[in-house]
Amino acid sequence: MSLAIAYTPELVDPVLANVSGGAVVVAFPGEDKCLVLKPGNNFNIDQELWARAQELTPIRELLEQRLVEEIDLTTEKVSETPAAAVISIATTEQRAALRLIHHSREAAQLQAWHDADERMAIRNACKRRLAEIEEGQG
Repeated sequence: MSLAIAYTPELVDPVLANVSGGAVVVAFPGEDKCLVLKPGNNFNIDQELWARAQELTPIRELLEQRLVEEIDLTTEKVSETPAAAVISIATTEQRAALRLIHHSREAAQLQAWHDADERMAIRNACKRRLAEIEEGQG
């Protein structure tokens, strides 16, 4: 299974939620390995590190706040993703809109969402996702 982790810190006020707006680095004491989650989709996640990271309080809190979400890229066909056939997200609540962006695999869909939405968090997420698709990720 190819695992991607979507991290959306823009969903909360970073000061109130004690969440960094940048990358989250999960270090494991006494080891050279670490897990880095940058805002947006994170690809090629080591499943063993992810399993261990989920046992840590900060990651559990991010999961509970729904700021982190697993995305299985191997089992979903584009037509089966939650984003399939969604024409517009302009009136969709921001959390739901960002989740749809993380799941979208169609550049034309993302570009249309970007062009029709005035929210900066949505526009930036669409740009990030378009860049990922152009780079051949997800």
